[in-house]
Amino acid sequence: AVFTTALKSDHYQVKTQAAKFFLDLAHMNGPKYAQRKFAQDGSISECPVEMLKECLNVDAGASELLSEEEADSDDKKEFRKVVVEGFLKLMTNNSKYGSDYAWTEGEQCDIFTKLAFLNFDKECGSYAPMQQCISVFFDVYSMLHPYTYQIVCVSVLPVVKEAVRRELKPRVFGQVVRFMTYLIQRAPAQDAEAVVSTRQKVATSLICEMVAQVSEESVWEEEEEQMKQILP
Repeated sequence: AVFTTALKSDHYQVKTQAAKFFLDLAHMNGPKYAQRKFAQDGSISECPVEMLKECLNVDAGASELLSEEEADSDDKKEFRKVVVEGFLKLMTNNSKYGSDYAWTEGEQCDIFTKLAFLNFDKECGSYAPMQQCISVFFDVYSMLHPYTYQIVCVSVLPVVKEAVRRELKPRVFGQVVRFMTYLIQRAPAQDAEAVVSTRQKVATSLICEMVAQVSEESVWEEEEEQMKQILP
């Protein structure tokens, strides 16, 4: 409870130490360890790792852990860097934890999607230590193991859907798509047929999504024309 309170402190140096405590605990036992263990005795009401995950959002200013009042604070940037670096390590080592304390595939895809957009975030890019951590992660993650490669491939469609939802400018949208294409080309040493099969599934899912998007736009255009006829 003391460290959870410290995590909500107004002082970023205190927040950073609390974040390090919970992230170190997660690194040793798994990302869901604190939630499972502390919830049993009622010592905490909120999962600290879930609280810290909010800091991965591009619009993390809305997070209760990140105050917009100190947007350019070096202590704030260092705090966020510690959190991001901690999640990068947890993603890299997730398969080593027991199923009770590890993230599910869906949870990993959600975090991967957040990290992918953080890679294009101006605030993140302006702080070299954090950008360097993220760049190193993406350089090696897909090649570590067939399992991490699978996470990258499963994350392609959620990333593209999120890019559509954010209504990114065409240039930025193109960068995101090329970035994900680059990652799925970086496969680990494994059965070549398995890699080809995985890439075909990714391509098929993207094509289906593109067809669905076109269909939705066509339906909207028809509705818009009908409204124009009805309205004076």
